[in-house]
Amino acid sequence: MKKTSIKYVTIVLTTLLMISCGGQVKPRTLYWSGTHLVRQSDSVPHYSLYIGYYIEISDTGDVNFMTRKMFKDTMLFYKIVLSESTKNRILKLAMDQSSCVEEKTDTNKCFIYDGFTYNLRIKSDTTDRRVSFIRPLGNKIQKELVAIMDSIWTRHKIKSKTFFDLTEYRRNTEKELFKKNPPPLLKSTVKFVAPVIRNN
Repeated sequence: MKKTSIKYVTIVLTTLLMISCGGQVKPRTLYWSGTHLVRQSDSVPHYSLYIGYYIEISDTGDVNFMTRKMFKDTMLFYKIVLSESTKNRILKLAMDQSSCVEEKTDTNKCFIYDGFTYNLRIKSDTTDRRVSFIRPLGNKIQKELVAIMDSIWTRHKIKSKTFFDLTEYRRNTEKELFKKNPPPLLKSTVKFVAPVIRNN
Protein backbone atom coordinates (compact mmCIF):
# COMPACT_ATOMS: atom_id res chain seq x y z
CA MET A 1 0.00 0.00 0.00
CA LYS A 2 2.79 2.40 0.95
CA LYS A 3 4.75 1.57 -2.22
CA THR A 4 1.66 2.14 -4.37
CA SER A 5 1.03 5.55 -2.75
CA ILE A 6 4.66 6.60 -3.34
CA LYS A 7 4.36 5.46 -6.96
CA TYR A 8 1.20 7.55 -7.53
CA VAL A 9 2.71 10.61 -5.83
CA THR A 10 5.83 10.27 -8.01
CA ILE A 11 3.73 10.04 -11.18
CA VAL A 12 1.65 13.08 -10.21
CA LEU A 13 4.73 15.18 -9.36
CA THR A 14 6.48 14.16 -12.59
CA THR A 15 3.40 15.08 -14.63
CA LEU A 16 3.08 18.46 -12.92
CA LEU A 17 6.78 19.14 -13.51
CA MET A 18 6.48 18.28 -17.19
CA ILE A 19 3.43 20.52 -17.60
CA SER A 20 5.09 23.45 -15.83
CA CYS A 21 8.30 23.08 -17.88
CA GLY A 22 6.36 22.78 -21.11
CA GLY A 23 4.33 25.87 -20.28
CA GLN A 24 7.33 28.09 -19.62
CA VAL A 25 7.71 30.87 -22.16
CA LYS A 26 11.20 31.45 -23.47
CA PRO A 27 12.42 35.01 -22.81
CA ARG A 28 12.31 37.62 -25.53
CA THR A 29 15.80 38.69 -26.61
CA LEU A 30 16.67 41.70 -28.73
CA TYR A 31 19.97 42.09 -30.59
CA TRP A 32 20.61 45.63 -31.84
CA SER A 33 23.56 47.34 -33.48
CA GLY A 34 24.50 50.54 -35.25
CA THR A 35 26.89 49.74 -38.09
CA HIS A 36 28.79 51.26 -41.00
CA LEU A 37 30.15 49.75 -44.18
CA VAL A 38 33.89 50.52 -44.20
CA ARG A 39 36.49 50.00 -46.88
CA GLN A 40 39.41 47.81 -45.90
CA SER A 41 42.75 48.33 -47.64
CA ASP A 42 44.44 44.98 -47.26
CA SER A 43 46.17 43.25 -50.15
CA VAL A 44 42.84 43.37 -52.03
CA PRO A 45 40.52 46.24 -51.14
CA HIS A 46 37.08 45.18 -49.89
CA TYR A 47 34.27 46.31 -47.62
CA SER A 48 33.48 44.96 -44.18
CA LEU A 49 30.93 45.65 -41.45
CA TYR A 50 32.01 47.98 -38.67
CA ILE A 51 29.97 47.83 -35.45
CA GLY A 52 29.78 51.23 -33.79
CA TYR A 53 27.71 50.01 -30.86
CA TYR A 54 25.78 46.90 -29.82
CA ILE A 55 23.03 46.27 -27.27
CA GLU A 56 21.55 42.93 -26.22
CA ILE A 57 18.42 42.98 -24.07
CA SER A 58 16.46 40.06 -22.64
CA ASP A 59 13.50 39.62 -20.31
CA THR A 60 15.93 37.94 -17.92
CA GLY A 61 19.48 38.85 -17.02
CA ASP A 62 21.66 41.89 -17.53
CA VAL A 63 21.88 44.13 -20.58
CA ASN A 64 25.02 43.51 -22.66
CA PHE A 65 26.54 46.61 -24.22
CA MET A 66 29.49 47.28 -26.52
CA THR A 67 30.75 50.74 -27.38
CA ARG A 68 33.92 52.54 -28.47
CA LYS A 69 35.48 55.80 -27.31
CA MET A 70 36.25 56.89 -30.87
CA PHE A 71 35.70 55.68 -34.43
CA LYS A 72 37.61 52.43 -35.05
CA ASP A 73 38.77 52.40 -31.42
CA THR A 74 38.91 49.23 -29.31
CA MET A 75 35.60 47.60 -28.41
CA LEU A 76 34.62 48.11 -24.76
CA PHE A 77 32.20 45.61 -23.21
CA TYR A 78 29.90 46.29 -20.26
CA LYS A 79 26.84 45.20 -18.36
CA ILE A 80 24.63 48.28 -18.08
CA VAL A 81 21.68 49.31 -15.94
CA LEU A 82 18.33 49.62 -17.70
CA SER A 83 15.02 50.32 -16.00
CA GLU A 84 12.28 47.69 -16.30
CA SER A 85 9.96 50.22 -17.94
CA THR A 86 12.52 51.06 -20.66
CA LYS A 87 13.36 47.38 -21.19
CA ASN A 88 9.67 46.47 -21.49
CA ARG A 89 9.03 49.36 -23.88
CA ILE A 90 11.90 48.27 -26.16
CA LEU A 91 10.82 44.62 -26.21
CA LYS A 92 7.18 45.56 -26.81
CA LEU A 93 8.15 47.74 -29.79
CA ALA A 94 10.48 45.05 -31.18
CA MET A 95 7.78 42.37 -30.90
CA ASP A 96 5.40 44.50 -32.98
CA GLN A 97 5.05 42.98 -36.47
CA SER A 98 5.93 46.27 -38.17
CA SER A 99 9.32 46.50 -36.40
CA CYS A 100 10.80 44.20 -39.04
CA VAL A 101 8.88 45.48 -42.06
CA GLU A 102 11.15 46.95 -44.73
CA GLU A 103 9.85 50.18 -46.19
CA LYS A 104 9.62 50.39 -49.98
CA THR A 105 12.10 52.92 -51.31
CA ASP A 106 11.08 55.65 -53.72
CA THR A 107 13.53 55.40 -56.62
CA ASN A 108 12.84 59.03 -57.58
CA LYS A 109 13.77 60.30 -54.12
CA CYS A 110 17.45 61.09 -53.57
CA PHE A 111 19.15 62.07 -50.34
CA ILE A 112 22.56 61.87 -48.70
CA TYR A 113 22.77 59.84 -45.49
CA ASP A 114 25.89 59.46 -43.38
CA GLY A 115 24.58 57.71 -40.27
CA PHE A 116 24.35 54.19 -38.94
CA THR A 117 22.62 51.27 -40.58
CA TYR A 118 20.56 49.81 -37.74
CA ASN A 119 20.26 46.05 -37.37
CA LEU A 120 17.45 44.56 -35.30
CA ARG A 121 16.87 40.92 -34.45
CA ILE A 122 14.12 39.83 -32.08
CA LYS A 123 13.86 36.25 -30.80
CA SER A 124 11.29 34.50 -28.62
CA ASP A 125 9.59 31.11 -28.47
CA THR A 126 7.34 32.09 -31.41
CA THR A 127 9.43 34.70 -33.20
CA ASP A 128 12.78 35.06 -34.92
CA ARG A 129 12.75 38.14 -37.13
CA ARG A 130 15.43 40.52 -38.33
CA VAL A 131 15.73 43.70 -40.35
CA SER A 132 18.36 46.26 -41.30
CA PHE A 133 17.41 49.83 -42.15
CA ILE A 134 18.59 53.43 -42.16
CA ARG A 135 16.73 56.00 -40.09
CA PRO A 136 15.30 58.11 -42.96
CA LEU A 137 13.64 55.01 -44.44
CA GLY A 138 12.50 53.53 -41.14
CA ASN A 139 8.84 53.29 -40.18
CA LYS A 140 7.33 54.82 -37.02
CA ILE A 141 8.23 51.85 -34.76
CA GLN A 142 11.77 51.62 -36.13
CA LYS A 143 12.40 55.35 -35.66
CA GLU A 144 11.17 55.14 -32.06
CA LEU A 145 13.54 52.22 -31.44
CA VAL A 146 16.43 54.21 -32.95
CA ALA A 147 15.70 57.14 -30.63
CA ILE A 148 15.61 54.92 -27.53
CA MET A 149 18.65 52.79 -28.44
CA ASP A 150 20.78 55.79 -29.48
CA SER A 151 19.93 57.47 -26.16
CA ILE A 152 21.09 54.33 -24.30
CA TRP A 153 24.29 54.36 -26.37
CA THR A 154 25.08 58.00 -25.55
CA ARG A 155 23.76 58.05 -21.96
CA HIS A 156 24.24 54.73 -20.19
CA LYS A 157 24.95 53.68 -16.63
CA ILE A 158 27.67 51.03 -16.37
CA LYS A 159 27.09 48.17 -13.97
CA SER A 160 30.30 46.24 -14.59
CA LYS A 161 32.93 45.42 -17.19
CA THR A 162 32.53 42.17 -19.09
CA PHE A 163 33.36 40.47 -22.40
CA PHE A 164 31.33 38.70 -25.07
CA ASP A 165 32.43 37.67 -28.55
CA LEU A 166 30.80 39.56 -31.44
CA THR A 167 32.70 37.77 -34.22
CA GLU A 168 29.83 35.50 -35.24
CA TYR A 169 27.27 38.27 -34.87
CA ARG A 170 29.31 40.58 -37.11
CA ARG A 171 29.85 37.84 -39.70
CA ASN A 172 26.16 36.88 -39.84
CA THR A 173 24.95 40.49 -39.94
CA GLU A 174 27.46 41.36 -42.67
CA LYS A 175 26.33 38.32 -44.70
CA GLU A 176 22.65 39.35 -44.42
CA LEU A 177 23.40 42.96 -45.37
CA PHE A 178 25.61 42.06 -48.34
CA LYS A 179 23.01 39.57 -49.59
CA LYS A 180 20.37 42.31 -49.84
CA ASN A 181 22.65 45.24 -50.72
CA PRO A 182 25.93 44.12 -52.30
CA PRO A 183 28.73 46.65 -51.75
CA PRO A 184 30.15 48.43 -54.82
CA LEU A 185 32.92 46.66 -56.69
CA LEU A 186 36.41 47.94 -55.98
CA LYS A 187 39.38 47.85 -58.29
CA SER A 188 42.66 46.81 -56.70
CA THR A 189 44.62 49.35 -58.73
CA VAL A 190 43.92 52.85 -59.96
CA LYS A 191 45.56 54.09 -63.11
CA PHE A 192 46.67 57.71 -63.03
CA VAL A 193 46.46 59.57 -66.30
CA ALA A 194 48.48 62.77 -66.33
CA PRO A 195 46.79 65.82 -67.87
CA VAL A 196 48.06 67.03 -71.25
CA ILE A 197 49.25 70.63 -71.12
CA ARG A 198 49.06 72.51 -74.38
CA ASN A 199 50.74 75.81 -75.16
CA ASN A 200 48.57 78.24 -77.10
